[in-house]
Amino acid sequence: MGFQPAIYHHNLSINLKRAIRIAGCQQTVLVCDEHTKALCLPQIENITFHLIYTINCGEENKNMSTAMDLINFLLTNNIDKKTVLVALGGGMVTDLTGFVASIYKRGIAYINIPTTLLCMVDAGVGGKTGIDHLEIKNCVGTVYPPLGIFSDVQFLNSLPKSELLSGWAEVIKHHLIANIPLPKPAKMNAIKNDDIQHWADIKHAIIKIDPYEKNLRLSLNAGHTLGHAIESYFLKINQPIPHGHAVAAGLWIEAFICKMVFEDDWAFNQLAQYVFDCFGKIAFDEEAIRDIISFARNDKKNNTMGIVCAFLKENGTLHVSIVEEEMISVGIQAYIDYKC
Repeated sequence: MGFQPAIYHHNLSINLKRAIRIAGCQQTVLVCDEHTKALCLPQIENITFHLIYTINCGEENKNMSTAMDLINFLLTNNIDKKTVLVALGGGMVTDLTGFVASIYKRGIAYINIPTTLLCMVDAGVGGKTGIDHLEIKNCVGTVYPPLGIFSDVQFLNSLPKSELLSGWAEVIKHHLIANIPLPKPAKMNAIKNDDIQHWADIKHAIIKIDPYEKNLRLSLNAGHTLGHAIESYFLKINQPIPHGHAVAAGLWIEAFICKMVFEDDWAFNQLAQYVFDCFGKIAFDEEAIRDIISFARNDKKNNTMGIVCAFLKENGTLHVSIVEEEMISVGIQAYIDYKC
């Protein structure tokens, strides 16, 4: 399956029906969570799904057990390879559905209908699928592009501010990569389909060049080495935090490290106060630093030499480097101590 451009359109139902017909799929199975079934499914008009499968909400359910439950459902209902899975939800739903699609009967088609800002501009775009294991984010997964991606800002109307903020962290990252000014926070209240198209296209342009993350695509991991580690820490202590809030903290800490170690303060100068103005500060103390670094050791970008971060230096230039754990500790401590 090749990397196809996403489709963003107001006439979502019409174009979804067309994509299913072009794919030649005989059956459609909708995968959603409890929230998207109640709030978003009614907005997809005139689409008949042969089966609907509902998973429990929350990142803690993005695991092998949930994936196997979905596989068992497909097997029980004699679902064959002429089937398309349609993922209606945020990154948890699209990640898990894409993962199951990639391994069920050695691969069947799937379509993403992102319903969160984070998923529209990042998680649902690019073909990465995966589940969490042992509280480690996305440590089991595949690169398996969807048949198509259909986004519409109408779905954002159902989101609380915390979910919009979660996606805003990825918007910030994309602006840094593209070397364009950070958007004013008030823009969150007036997002248009053209904005979604623009932000997602920044990622698409990178993926077309480097689909399997050999070099340039690593820029999309900015903030994620430590962001995922922070998110995993809070999963471990049963206090889950939104993915984007963790990524925003990761962007700040990694920008601080870049300033401290590589003497490049381009990203930090933009993020220093901006991150706290938008997201506030995640509350954790010095005792958490050891656990966060431990989770960072399991990041998929790492090699035998140590923890690897993707830094954005002047004008969004990618710089991938091993970082000493002592420097990571200093960066996390700086985040804790920062007077915002």
